[in-house]
Amino acid sequence: MCPPTLPSSTPAADADTDSDQDFKSPYTPSELAAIILDFYTFLTTLHFPASGLKLPPHGGWPNITQTSSPYFSSKSPLAIEVLRQLAYFDKSTDAPVHYKSRLIDHPSLLLETDEDLFYSPIDFDSAEGYSVDPRDVVCLARGHESGGVQLFLDVRRGEMTEDEVRCDTKDAVDVVVFFERFKEKYRSMKLIACADYEIIVIEEREDRVVEAEEAEEDGEEVSTEVMLSQEEEWYTATDVRWVRGLYRRLGWPDSFQSLEAERVINEAMSEMWGTRGGWNFSHMGALDWCSYSDEVVVGAKSEDVRKIGEDEVSLRVADISIL
Repeated sequence: MCPPTLPSSTPAADADTDSDQDFKSPYTPSELAAIILDFYTFLTTLHFPASGLKLPPHGGWPNITQTSSPYFSSKSPLAIEVLRQLAYFDKSTDAPVHYKSRLIDHPSLLLETDEDLFYSPIDFDSAEGYSVDPRDVVCLARGHESGGVQLFLDVRRGEMTEDEVRCDTKDAVDVVVFFERFKEKYRSMKLIACADYEIIVIEEREDRVVEAEEAEEDGEEVSTEVMLSQEEEWYTATDVRWVRGLYRRLGWPDSFQSLEAERVINEAMSEMWGTRGGWNFSHMGALDWCSYSDEVVVGAKSEDVRKIGEDEVSLRVADISIL
């Protein structure tokens, strides 16, 4: 089902929208920044380079203001404050966060950037069913082509909405719960990422097939030779078992040797490409996902970074059931 179109009226004026006077945001901008930084730091232990993660200077990113671009001018003061405090992966970071999805480096956006860059027509609702003012919504990750995953943060309610381009918009979820579930998808390899390849998304039905095959083989790891000897096109249960086994052998998720995994996968894909196809490459470079400026915005040095709400975030994670 395709997402509905945005209403012509401002959601803040609708009768079913929370009153700004009555609604208190559950998370401060610094808490939201800490939650997202925690997730980004987690990604650096997997397939994102730690060198690409940049932290805000004291006072926040100086070029993110309501007057600096058409996009930022469309955002509420609260959204701007959150954007100013967030960490970002540099625009050149060539790593997907989800299927056909890249994180956005907001401080590096062209000044001419406007709202149309990030929104297909989506009508955002809160977890409780209230219309969400788009001025309070910021796009953390942009999807490309049908099925590409876009990640939107409602800064006022502290909720995340996942949208699949031209397919489906999922229900809003508390930001802490959302990112803890996101981490678990990576840890359990329901999402499988590797460098220049599209992220593999293992649906529940497919996972049951993989688990059944593993049980039949007594959990034995699939060798590269066995994987290559298949006649079916790439993406069988055996292929998934091969990748998962390789990743576990290389320390997934706590001490993952991503470069070695990339080397092994590249060699295998090169060998099988003429016979079985292979893992799909990402056809867009990092700099092609958004309109970025060539100007450099300097982030904070590690010794200058403020500690932003880490204790508060850990307490919130402990208090919320993610099952």
